[in-house]
Amino acid sequence: MNKHAAADWLGLFLENRSIEMSTLITQVCPMPTAKLVDVKSVYMEKKLHGSRICAVVPSLDPDSGAIDATKQLLASYSSSTSIGRHIIYRGSFSSKDKILQTIERTYPLPSWCLSPSTSSSLSSLPASITVCSNGQTNAISLINVFLRRARKQLDAKAYLHWYERYGIDTSDFMNAFEQCEQIVGEYDELS
Repeated sequence: MNKHAAADWLGLFLENRSIEMSTLITQVCPMPTAKLVDVKSVYMEKKLHGSRICAVVPSLDPDSGAIDATKQLLASYSSSTSIGRHIIYRGSFSSKDKILQTIERTYPLPSWCLSPSTSSSLSSLPASITVCSNGQTNAISLINVFLRRARKQLDAKAYLHWYERYGIDTSDFMNAFEQCEQIVGEYDELS
């Protein structure tokens, strides 16, 4: 799991020229309370001559492979309203416009945003696309699971004596639950 998360975040931050972080935050996290962002990347590499090793994309044809990989990338997001998004593409492939149209259909530009949020880096890099989206986050379902488990442990008074020993009481847990539920509620209102 950590390898997948690292690969997605590397697709966002490790370019040959640095990403403009203020633009990313402005485009993807416009609201002070909605700061959960999904980042997904796909990489298209050509099959090595005489090798059985190839990329994880369904097709080795660079154009159709890039389109198929983009569809696979977009299918990995849950469907709800997106309040912000940023697309980063690297490398060179002739189907770039078609791929960006596919992403645009799945993540239409939010009405508050005046210009498309895409950036590119050097064409000498291997072809890849990274999509950052806020609003279609998978983190909300995980937060709900953690909240449910934490409440069960609190109700059972599991480990409370250890927390009390270090100055943390039940009210601290209740405040944390309220804050997490508020985050979940705000994202639910967006979808």
